[in-house]
Amino acid sequence: MNRFVTLSLALATLGGMTATPVLAAAAPAVGKACSGIGKVSRSLTCVKKGNKTVWASMPTAVPPTTPAVPATTAAPAATTAVPALAPAKLPTKLIFAPVPAENAVATAANWSPFVKALSDAVGIPIEQVATTDYAGVTEGVLAGKVDIAMYGPLSYYIAVQAGAKIKGAAIQTSRFGATETYQSYLFTKAGRSDINSIADVKGKKVCFGDPESTSGTLFPYLMLADANIDSQKDITNVVAGAHDKSILGVINGSCDAGFAFDAIVESPSGAASSVKPTDLKIVSKSKPIPNSPMAVRSDLPPELFKKIVEAIPTIDALYLQAKNYCPSSAPRCGPGSLSPNQQQSWKPVTSDAWFEPVAAACKLPAAPSSCRPAKK
Repeated sequence: MNRFVTLSLALATLGGMTATPVLAAAAPAVGKACSGIGKVSRSLTCVKKGNKTVWASMPTAVPPTTPAVPATTAAPAATTAVPALAPAKLPTKLIFAPVPAENAVATAANWSPFVKALSDAVGIPIEQVATTDYAGVTEGVLAGKVDIAMYGPLSYYIAVQAGAKIKGAAIQTSRFGATETYQSYLFTKAGRSDINSIADVKGKKVCFGDPESTSGTLFPYLMLADANIDSQKDITNVVAGAHDKSILGVINGSCDAGFAFDAIVESPSGAASSVKPTDLKIVSKSKPIPNSPMAVRSDLPPELFKKIVEAIPTIDALYLQAKNYCPSSAPRCGPGSLSPNQQQSWKPVTSDAWFEPVAAACKLPAAPSSCRPAKK
């Protein structure tokens, strides 16, 4: 008898019992017979295969499949972020050009305090340039070489008609609280007895300002037309080119009469600074003319454009005097003038409606050809 069976019997005898020998059960193996379909032992399961029941490996468990997200709740597709626009690059300097109402040297000096004050207010250097005529300012703007300009009303209208990208910022006034208009004066030399009305200039030599000057050419042409005088046929038309030069032309005799804006006739300046008001005789005055505008290029970076437009109206005579921008030789200067006791100011403008009288004047038959510029 096997020694393991003998030991079991001996232990059973000692216990007073009759024992049945216990044999170790055979380990299940794949393919061997089994009983009890579904029974599990040692990772095997009893299955029916044909007419037999045998042990077979249990199938490997497959993790449950995550259900697809319904289309209506699907996460939105990733979108490509639109890069933010880079801020417009600010210019390193700005260019200012005033129309030459007087000689270039006088014009530059008159505007210097204003230009320095505006430069400080904006935070960008401003360089003042001189042009030989009114058209030069518009050409500079159209070419993108002039950023800020002091126009006459007509030259501003002409620039707009030519396609210049400009916006009026403010209209200059002669003093605080004054109306935003001025006049053109027809004048002759004091003591001259043959010219006492506008009708008396027929057949004579007459000095005019720049062809794009409102008070030097446009309104004078209309004044003559109202007096039934053809500016091209009934008089000798002399283009002096500037208001102070019209005064000199009358004083030196090259013209019998001339046209210029009111203030310079009442108080000669520039090249005519040696002329006394009593040397001239005012013969006729025009209808009110809208005052001259300061304009800014509208295609400058928006923040810079806004800053300039807001700063211009604040830089009046009192500002220049209080902030010590006036030179010691003219401590009472104003924007555009070094004459004594200045009180010039500005009226902000929000539209171009102010120059409608000029636009209307330009449509009249007697208007100069400069009213109809070619589009650039």
